[in-house]
Amino acid sequence: MRNKYVYYIIGQDRSRVRMNTQINKISHLALKFLEFQDSQNIYAETIREATALAGAEMGTIYLYENDEPIRVYSTHTFVNPPRPRGFTYQCYKEAKIIITDGKTVHKIHPNLISNGIQTAIFLPLHYKGHSTGVLILLSKKNVEITKQNMPLLHLLSSFASLAIEKNLIHEEIQNVLQNRDLFISMAAHEIRTPIATIYGYTQLMIKELKKWSTPTPAKKWSEEILLETERLKTLIDELLQVDSMKKGVLHYKLELCNMREIIKRSLRNIKFKYSDVSVEYSDLFGKREPLVNADANKIMQVLINILDNGIKHNQHRNPVSFVLKKKSQMIVIAIKDSGSGIDKSDLPHLFDGFYKATGNHKPGMGLGLYIARNIITKHGGTISISSKKDFGTTVTISLPLYDT
Repeated sequence: MRNKYVYYIIGQDRSRVRMNTQINKISHLALKFLEFQDSQNIYAETIREATALAGAEMGTIYLYENDEPIRVYSTHTFVNPPRPRGFTYQCYKEAKIIITDGKTVHKIHPNLISNGIQTAIFLPLHYKGHSTGVLILLSKKNVEITKQNMPLLHLLSSFASLAIEKNLIHEEIQNVLQNRDLFISMAAHEIRTPIATIYGYTQLMIKELKKWSTPTPAKKWSEEILLETERLKTLIDELLQVDSMKKGVLHYKLELCNMREIIKRSLRNIKFKYSDVSVEYSDLFGKREPLVNADANKIMQVLINILDNGIKHNQHRNPVSFVLKKKSQMIVIAIKDSGSGIDKSDLPHLFDGFYKATGNHKPGMGLGLYIARNIITKHGGTISISSKKDFGTTVTISLPLYDT
């Protein structure tokens, strides 16, 4: 009697160990499903774990779209199209596990006899009241699902359903973004030529109107048209530049440059645009020349963009601080304004394309910082933003100092 009791306890312990092992496996799979991965990998992992848990040998996943089953993955070559209101549909609609024996399977799908199938298990891919599809497991032997394994199969199918749905949403978002980028690229290319034509003719018109001795509203209107056309031209150029960056075809002409010269050119450009605003420039670099291997025009573009942002968001046309200094083997540039600052929740997203901070109603599409980060990164540098509400914003750029 004692031996029987000992064997019973040992059997119970082994059963618990097996169950704990299976739970650990499913927990590990759930964590894996949280990662973005290829849909085919998710399908393969789901079938691999489900067949091991149920004691089956093969499986197929059907996803439903408009109540129609679509076969997305299978580990066997023979095809058994689901009946319109068969077990697959019942499993999908009622979100319940269905297990059929060989007699039932062969009656519904006679072609499975030649493949030796004895058991079919229908698992709903169901999570929080929403069904995604069905996982069908097939076995060449009579399979019985234990009471312990039944909830584990439910848990596995829920995790799989969540992962599949998350991945489908991710793929849909990616397709939308690709279509958006394609439209923007095509639109920008098409608009570029007429904008250039309008810009050219407006310049000619202003030139002719200057010859008139008496003031005329047409001159003011022409200047307004020129300003707006310049703004449109800048937006188109930014869109095309982003498109080139994403395609990896934006060209960089790298050469040895003096950062002081690049800064001087950038400040002259800003002074021409904002004659009533001063930039307090401090050169703390020291006697050594701040040489950098760079595309001077693109670095200028970044500096002008950041200075332009600082001036636009500055309060009462206060001076913008511009500091050049050296830190270890890096050239560091810090540009600070005294504007209203940036909300903490916006800071992590400022370098995202088409992102504008809360309360930013200034013209533009939120591409300037996205482009700036891409350019600086391509030069082996970094760019960061620190800001506090009502205490201004500081943009810090670091570029590798050329080692002479």
